[in-house]
Amino acid sequence: MNDRNLKSTSNRGRALGVRLLQIAVIYLVVGMLGGLFMAATHQLQYGPVHAHMNLLGWATLAIAGLVYHVHPELAEHWLARAHAWLHNVGLVGMTLGMALMFSGRMEALPLAFAGSGLAMIGVLLFAVNLCARLSTARA
Repeated sequence: MNDRNLKSTSNRGRALGVRLLQIAVIYLVVGMLGGLFMAATHQLQYGPVHAHMNLLGWATLAIAGLVYHVHPELAEHWLARAHAWLHNVGLVGMTLGMALMFSGRMEALPLAFAGSGLAMIGVLLFAVNLCARLSTARA
């Protein structure tokens, strides 16, 4: 592979990292707005939703985005794309299901459970990609 192809490949890989950072910032804003809502209304039952939004949405996704940006060769693998989709779709389902449950709508339990499972699978794919491929990736 020549230098031009290598640079093009790394730019495509970094694009996923940048996109995940952008999405993570959206989770941060939504999570903080949720925290402000809880504080203003004293509806503290939504604390776990706020925590998951900020930890899995902002912190974990931002770290993954930085990893993919620094190591674009990891982002080019199908594991990275699967991680990004499953993590995000799962997190939305999980937090929406949790919010509905904490509002008294226990029928949302399957949504929260399915979303949690998807997010967990996404995080596992990230872990496999990182642990199995980083040692062989170009430094």
